[in-house]
Amino acid sequence: IVIDSLVTYRNIKLKVRNINDYAFYENDSIQSAVIKNNGYIGAYAFQGCDSVENVTLGNSVDSVFSYAFSNCTKLKEITIPNNVPYLGSHCFYTCTSLNKAIIGTGVKSLNISTFFYCNSLAEVVMGENVAHIYSTVFNGCSSLASITIPQATKDIGNSVFSGCTNLREVIIADRND
Repeated sequence: IVIDSLVTYRNIKLKVRNINDYAFYENDSIQSAVIKNNGYIGAYAFQGCDSVENVTLGNSVDSVFSYAFSNCTKLKEITIPNNVPYLGSHCFYTCTSLNKAIIGTGVKSLNISTFFYCNSLAEVVMGENVAHIYSTVFNGCSSLASITIPQATKDIGNSVFSGCTNLREVIIADRND
């Protein structure tokens, strides 16, 4: 599925500004989602889309709300563009095939359980501006072996790495203050 800023419906061009809550909830026929030039992705928008393997977020996506891609069990990789400042809680909750997450520089905080029980998650590239890592963000990410916490990070919540049974190294970037 490709979601562009304009769609044609019955020969009428319509502007797509946002993807609202539950828009594609538990739709098993979607294998790939390319989201271009849109505002926010609402809560539960793609939750439970079991066939989704690939998601591409365009540079105009400005927020990804809670549970937006939770339980997309075949999703393998996600890149959050640099312009996205907000990721809601549980965004990728139980995406059990997710093995790589690249978090852009616009993201200021990782909310509660963002990657909870993404047990295949082995690589996380965290944007340099993540200041807050809230509770249980990486809880149950048993494939995660190493992670670097950016210099901008001010606080790390409870149980962030609980259940990360292969985690061997947490690198905290040097702070100048």
